[in-house]
Amino acid sequence: VTSTSSRDLNNLYKDRTLDPQAAMYQLLSHLKFDPDGGILNIMEGTKQADKLRALKKNGVEQVLAAAGFARAIANPSLMIFFSVRLLYGYFLDERYHRRLREHCEKITVSVPLEQFYVVCAVMEVTLATFCVLRALYHGLCAVCYDRQAGRRAVRKAGSGGPAAAAEEEIDARAGASYKYVYIAEFYLRDIPTLQNLSALRLLSYAHPNLIANHAKQFTSRHELARSMTEALLGREPDACSDEQLSEHLAGLVLQYCKDQDEQQLMAKADELVDLAPYDSLMEFTNSAAARDRDYIVREGLQVSVLDKVWRLQVVVFLESVVFRITVLLCALFGMVEFFTKVCRLSFLLTYPNVAWYLPAAYFLLLLNQSMGMNSIQELLRWRVETFIFGGSDAVVSAEEKYTMSMYLALLMEKVLSCSTLSHWQKLAIMLQLDDDDLQQLVVEEKERHKGEIAVCVRRWMRASGLRSSLRDRVAGWVA
Repeated sequence: VTSTSSRDLNNLYKDRTLDPQAAMYQLLSHLKFDPDGGILNIMEGTKQADKLRALKKNGVEQVLAAAGFARAIANPSLMIFFSVRLLYGYFLDERYHRRLREHCEKITVSVPLEQFYVVCAVMEVTLATFCVLRALYHGLCAVCYDRQAGRRAVRKAGSGGPAAAAEEEIDARAGASYKYVYIAEFYLRDIPTLQNLSALRLLSYAHPNLIANHAKQFTSRHELARSMTEALLGREPDACSDEQLSEHLAGLVLQYCKDQDEQQLMAKADELVDLAPYDSLMEFTNSAAARDRDYIVREGLQVSVLDKVWRLQVVVFLESVVFRITVLLCALFGMVEFFTKVCRLSFLLTYPNVAWYLPAAYFLLLLNQSMGMNSIQELLRWRVETFIFGGSDAVVSAEEKYTMSMYLALLMEKVLSCSTLSHWQKLAIMLQLDDDDLQQLVVEEKERHKGEIAVCVRRWMRASGLRSSLRDRVAGWVA
């Protein structure tokens, strides 16, 4: 901000008060997304404002990063240990099996608890083994892609020629990008998953506040409707965007109803253009234009596609049924898992001649997994990612997921290549990257302008008698 503009701002907001509604309009008018997602702001040698300090982690966050990495190792290890120990005792240790049966008989609830123990142990061993192998796969892929790119570059450099040099550069860039995709997947997906891994996380899929969001991600109605609309209009796959397809269908409906009142047509046009692919196709199918087959033929549309719309409706109905069954099964298995774990803890506490650290370790394991039924860090980062990449419909499509993974990979690359960060800081950033970091990278605002508006709001609150909290009283006493 220049000195002239600073004086203008001071004169504009000097001795002025703003109510919250006016302040909201002023603030939102100066908010925008960084076109490069803040990537250039953490690169060295650029003229962009430095946002690297927003990513740096303080001492507490570094300790939490180390604790998170330790949890990612300890949680699946203890899962496998206790599950294998139960399976071994149940099938191969008669004394252990007898005491387990006696313990189950003391439970007043009439359930096959022994079988629950075995099923849950098998589930946890399988789940932990799969997730650990997936994390190791992503880590190995990051190393292997880097080395493969280097070997290809050496071979093609030896062949000589400008074409070989160009291929060398392309291969090197592709190898690097895939390397950081796997690094991002390892640190931002695998490690948080391993920290709280358990079958209890099935309960998060049945959480009442998240069911609607999961339903949006579960359905493929819009992808199927897009393919059907492209076939109806005779377009090549992926030749048009969703908005263009909706506009074309809306144009057909409006052209057929052109004798209606112009104001009604404009209102109907605004409604149809904003529809998602499935809703747009259903609106067109139920319109009078779709029932007039002569009009459809004159416009060059594929009449046979309209006769197959019922297939799409059947698939959508089956998807809704499968989703409801999935939610019920997740809730059922999650509750069984939680009940079994509580009973297992009581068994370990009452089992004779058992080392004290085994019940303590199982208690900490259960406590960790209970707190991680809904991982707060993953949930908050998912909400910010959906806000940034999902757009106004708050649904992250396959294309947007790919774009998001590329952005996170590029962010990991810039962090790891930054020479001003220590190795421990880089590791802490990758382990503790949260929703606040993404918001500070992507969202831009005029900080001086925001500060001036905040001062005006404080004056309004003081004049309205709203600044009388304990914090304000302490601040007045300190001052």
